[in-house]
Amino acid sequence: MVVGVIGLLAVGAGSSVNQVVGWRLAAGQLGLDTVWHNAALLEDKMFFQEQPAVYALAAIGAVVLWRRDRRRFVGIVGWLVCALMVLLAYTELSGHLGTLLLVPMALLVGTTIDATFKGVRSSRGGGAR
Repeated sequence: MVVGVIGLLAVGAGSSVNQVVGWRLAAGQLGLDTVWHNAALLEDKMFFQEQPAVYALAAIGAVVLWRRDRRRFVGIVGWLVCALMVLLAYTELSGHLGTLLLVPMALLVGTTIDATFKGVRSSRGGGAR
């Protein structure tokens, strides 16, 4: 994440946003019809072609992070939201581009798994040291 922020600062946030979305807005290529079309493609891919349980685990991980570490929550969930916004604004979205969401989702799922193991361990009496 630090490398990404350094790169963003080096290039400039305005230039980065312009490269991703701004040029499309200026050209009139981005409209609500594109966003709704891409949202429908992502919904089909995420909830009908893949396992929705992964998204439930990620949501639980987000709640756990919110309670444990708000800075990590903001970093990971912010990353996820930004990636989702880029996908919604993308021209001719393909299903495979949803992989942009995998890393932040995996981090949230990992948080859920970690919290589960810690909870099981402490309920068995092995977590207290």
